[in-house]
Amino acid sequence: MRRIIGIDPGKDGGYVVLTPEGDVVEVYHLDDGLKILATMSRQDAQGYHAFVEKAQVMAKGPVRPSAVASFTYGTGYGEILGLLRGLWMPYTLVSPGAWTRTMHQGTTVTKADKVRSFEAAGRIFPRQTWILPGRRKPHDGTCEAALIAEWGRRHLGGAEGVAIPF
Repeated sequence: MRRIIGIDPGKDGGYVVLTPEGDVVEVYHLDDGLKILATMSRQDAQGYHAFVEKAQVMAKGPVRPSAVASFTYGTGYGEILGLLRGLWMPYTLVSPGAWTRTMHQGTTVTKADKVRSFEAAGRIFPRQTWILPGRRKPHDGTCEAALIAEWGRRHLGGAEGVAIPF
């Protein structure tokens, strides 16, 4: 089975690699993770399956992103998909609702989604602190990237690299 990459594509996103057994082996801010992908060979990329949080329009709610912010996010999202396609790395797009519905089970429902992600990640990966070098607080982008990767690991079928339909 392949190693699993989880990618949270936000501005302060994250990049996490899991073994097929679910152990965390790499934790990076998204920018550093993309640099790693950019140096990977096509042959090496075949040993991975990436799960990327699917971009979605945020048209409702009290705080709406500006056109510039939306364009910047979309550009970054396109760069991620372009890197994966250029490497011929198998990848799956997963909606935020799909992975949070599964991975947030057993967390405190009244808390904000980011807090629920820290709670879930703490339960699933108890040895991880999610604090990146040079930072003092846990990084929610890497925490959520790990949950996306774990969601993907759980959804890979028995045949190597074949995703189960959701």
